[in-house]
Amino acid sequence: MSGRGKSSKGLGKGGTKRHHKVLHDNIQGITKPAIRRLAHRGGVKHVSGLIYEETREVLKVFLENVIWDMGTYTKHAQLRAGIREVPCMQVASLNLSSV
Repeated sequence: MSGRGKSSKGLGKGGTKRHHKVLHDNIQGITKPAIRRLAHRGGVKHVSGLIYEETREVLKVFLENVIWDMGTYTKHAQLRAGIREVPCMQVASLNLSSV
Protein backbone atom coordinates (compact mmCIF):
# COMPACT_ATOMS: atom_id res chain seq x y z
CA MET A 1 0.00 0.00 0.00
CA SER A 2 1.54 3.28 -1.01
CA GLY A 3 0.53 6.72 0.06
CA ARG A 4 -1.39 7.59 3.18
CA GLY A 5 -4.21 5.08 3.10
CA LYS A 6 -5.72 3.09 5.95
CA SER A 7 -2.58 1.10 6.55
CA SER A 8 -1.87 0.17 10.16
CA LYS A 9 1.73 -0.85 9.61
CA GLY A 10 3.21 1.84 11.86
CA LEU A 11 4.20 5.45 11.86
CA GLY A 12 6.87 5.22 9.19
CA LYS A 13 4.57 4.21 6.34
CA GLY A 14 3.15 7.64 5.59
CA GLY A 15 5.55 8.76 2.90
CA THR A 16 7.25 12.15 2.87
CA LYS A 17 5.53 15.33 3.92
CA ARG A 18 5.77 17.92 1.20
CA HIS A 19 4.40 20.88 3.08
CA HIS A 20 5.38 22.25 6.44
CA LYS A 21 2.86 24.07 8.58
CA VAL A 22 3.97 27.67 8.83
CA LEU A 23 3.11 29.26 12.15
CA HIS A 24 1.89 32.82 11.82
CA ASP A 25 0.75 35.31 14.44
CA ASN A 26 0.71 32.94 17.42
CA ILE A 27 0.98 35.88 19.80
CA GLN A 28 -2.72 36.53 19.11
CA GLY A 29 -3.38 33.33 21.05
CA ILE A 30 -2.85 35.45 24.16
CA THR A 31 -6.42 36.65 24.22
CA LYS A 32 -7.99 39.76 25.72
CA PRO A 33 -9.61 37.77 28.56
CA ALA A 34 -6.26 36.12 29.37
CA ILE A 35 -4.53 39.51 29.60
CA ARG A 36 -7.44 40.83 31.66
CA ARG A 37 -7.15 37.89 34.08
CA LEU A 38 -3.42 38.49 34.49
CA ALA A 39 -4.03 42.18 35.12
CA HIS A 40 -6.70 41.44 37.72
CA ARG A 41 -4.37 38.98 39.43
CA GLY A 42 -1.84 41.81 39.59
CA GLY A 43 -4.36 44.12 41.22
CA VAL A 44 -5.52 46.19 38.24
CA LYS A 45 -9.18 47.19 38.31
CA HIS A 46 -9.67 48.73 34.86
CA VAL A 47 -7.76 47.82 31.70
CA SER A 48 -7.40 50.31 28.84
CA GLY A 49 -8.04 49.14 25.30
CA LEU A 50 -4.50 49.93 24.12
CA ILE A 51 -2.92 47.71 26.77
CA TYR A 52 -3.62 44.42 25.01
CA GLU A 53 -1.28 44.89 22.04
CA GLU A 54 1.39 46.45 24.25
CA THR A 55 1.18 43.48 26.62
CA ARG A 56 1.55 41.04 23.75
CA GLU A 57 4.65 42.84 22.49
CA VAL A 58 6.27 42.93 25.94
CA LEU A 59 5.44 39.27 26.52
CA LYS A 60 6.93 38.31 23.15
CA VAL A 61 10.21 40.10 23.91
CA PHE A 62 10.37 38.52 27.36
CA LEU A 63 9.76 35.01 26.02
CA GLU A 64 12.34 35.50 23.26
CA ASN A 65 14.93 36.42 25.91
CA VAL A 66 14.06 33.42 28.09
CA ILE A 67 14.20 31.01 25.14
CA TRP A 68 17.50 32.52 23.98
CA ASP A 69 18.99 32.01 27.46
CA MET A 70 17.61 28.49 27.57
CA GLY A 71 19.35 27.66 24.30
CA THR A 72 22.60 29.13 25.58
CA TYR A 73 22.46 27.10 28.78
CA THR A 74 21.51 23.94 26.90
CA LYS A 75 24.46 24.27 24.52
CA HIS A 76 26.75 24.86 27.47
CA ALA A 77 25.31 21.85 29.29
CA GLN A 78 26.04 19.62 26.33
CA LEU A 79 29.68 20.68 26.46
CA ARG A 80 30.02 20.00 30.17
CA ALA A 81 28.77 16.71 31.56
CA GLY A 82 28.55 17.98 35.15
CA ILE A 83 25.61 20.35 34.60
CA ARG A 84 22.33 18.62 35.42
CA GLU A 85 19.71 21.36 35.13
CA VAL A 86 19.15 24.46 33.06
CA PRO A 87 18.97 27.51 35.36
CA CYS A 88 17.52 29.91 32.76
CA MET A 89 14.46 30.61 34.87
CA GLN A 90 16.65 31.80 37.74
CA VAL A 91 18.51 34.08 35.32
CA ALA A 92 15.22 35.53 34.10
CA SER A 93 14.35 36.11 37.80
CA LEU A 94 11.11 34.18 37.66
CA ASN A 95 9.50 32.86 40.78
CA LEU A 96 7.31 30.05 39.48
CA SER A 97 6.72 28.45 42.86
CA SER A 98 4.06 31.01 43.76
CA VAL A 99 2.03 30.57 40.57
